[in-house]
Formats: sequence, structure tokens, C-alpha cells
Amino acid sequence: MKKALVFGSTGNFGSSTVKALLESGWRVSVFKRTQSKLNVNDSRIEVIEGDINHTKDISVACEGVDLIVYGINPPYTQWRSNAYQLLDRIVSVVEQKKLHILFPGNVYCLPTSNVAIDEATPLSSQTEKGDIRLAMEQRLKKAATKGARVTIIRAGDFIGGQDQWFNMTFKPTKRGWKMASPHDPQHQHFWSYLPDLCANAISAAEQQHTSFEVFHDVGVVATIDDWKKAFKANDIELTAGRFPWWAITCTSLVVPLFKEVLEMRYLWRSTLVLDGTKLKTTLAHNYLSTSLHKIVGDTLSHQQKPVNSLNVINH
Repeated sequence: MKKALVFGSTGNFGSSTVKALLESGWRVSVFKRTQSKLNVNDSRIEVIEGDINHTKDISVACEGVDLIVYGINPPYTQWRSNAYQLLDRIVSVVEQKKLHILFPGNVYCLPTSNVAIDEATPLSSQTEKGDIRLAMEQRLKKAATKGARVTIIRAGDFIGGQDQWFNMTFKPTKRGWKMASPHDPQHQHFWSYLPDLCANAISAAEQQHTSFEVFHDVGVVATIDDWKKAFKANDIELTAGRFPWWAITCTSLVVPLFKEVLEMRYLWRSTLVLDGTKLKTTLAHNYLSTSLHKIVGDTLSHQQKPVNSLNVINH
């Protein structure tokens, strides 16, 4: 049985990938800080304690591993100081041990476009965070020339993960649900449903024999009307209002996180959709794709109480 080691197992991509690995029959280890509050109730998961800042701890954890899953994503306010550095430390070990690493890419290092973007599109950053993500992808590509095997799967904003501020987008009302839309009615926004994304990512990594591959998630492209139709298909009325960008703008003067969020607002104003033909073709009948109305239904059905927020989160 193949073994995977997951860094960032409590995050959105990491935790969903742990589930996908277990469902695919993998042995799974998760790396955690000593004295951390990570609670693992599944006997199939091995917990390895260590310090992510110590290369020796990382190296020991990687012994006997077939796949490294990189699920680490520091808060926006820590990207300048930590994002690239954390990746570089782990990738250095991956190079040395000639391991396979799975990395969740995003759209920050891609140009906006009125047509779907495929994997051959040249990278193009529009923000400082885009510069960081571009550098991270370049580091991974370099690793592939030094003995590592690299799988990058680029995705949009996540649906179906853990609670984050973006849960404010959907709220229950007495008559149904209300959407505080971050974009105008015409905008087509790109989302990635975590259960599908992570299962497809594992399948792609399992089939890969080359040293470096990039895949784009097909995801879900939705307008406000598409969300309304998806809720209606579940017999729920959805009304739409405006997301309070004005409040984010005002408080960004004193809240550093909101300043970082505003830098990415262009993604709610311009079109950036990925072409996932390569991934669909590679996986063929193993490719998973859940419709938006089923995503809504499944998400709401898993809520413990009907008044909880729909789990829609920002990548």
C-alpha cells in the first residue's frame, strides 16, 4: 500500500486530500507541530510530530513516503515572510530524496481572460501575491529538474471546505437564503469543489510518470443567476444583495488582512476561468464533477442546523 505524507492537514486542501487519499486506499501520515491541538480520531492516520522550520524534522517525516501533499497556506498577512520560504524548505527535502509532491496551485499567477485558460498559457502576475505564487511554481519546476516529481493542480476559490470569512457570502433568512454577492450579476466566477478537486488531484498524481505536470481543475463557473437556480433546484429561495466591499475598504486602514483581501478584488471584477480538458482527458471515466445544484444540496444536508452558513470559502 502506498504512503502519503500531508503537510497542512488541517487546512482546506490538506484536510480534503486526506479524505481522498483514505478513500483511494492510501496509507496517510500527517505532519504536525509538537504540542499542537490537532486531534486525529481515525486509526488509519499516522501523526508525525515535528517543527516545519527544521529541515531535519521534515527529512525524517519523509522517510518511506511515496507522495508529499503540500497543503500549507499561511494567512495572507504572512505570505511575504513565510509562503515561499515554507515551500522551499520542504521542496529541498523532496529534491534530495527524489520524491513526488502534489501542490495546489491557484489563479493568482495567470492573466485574466475572456476565454478559458489552459496549462500552456504563460504565467502572468498582477499582484504581489501573484508574484509569490509564480515564484513558488517556478521553484517546483526547478525541483523537477533535480530529481523530484511534481504535480501542480490549479484551482479557483474553494467550495465545500472549512469556515472562513467568505462564509458571510451566504446566510439563512426566514424565507430562504440570502447571498451577499462580491460581484455583479454578469460576472462568471470560478469555483473548485474540494471533494472533486482533491480526488481528481490524487488520481492525476497516481497516473503521472513524467517529472513535471500541471493540471487545471474544470471547476464550477457560476453567475448570481446560476446560484439562484442551484438553490431553487433544492426548493430553496435565494435572494441576492451586495457584499459590503465598502466596509472592507474602510477597515483595511486598520485591519491588515482586509488590505490583503482588497488586492485580490480584481478576481471578482474580471473573468479568469480555467480550461480543464487535460485533466478530464487524463482521468477519463475516473474524473469526478459535481453539479452546482448538487453541491448546494449536499452542503446544506451536512449542516448540523439549518441556520448554519453555506460552506463557501476563499482560496
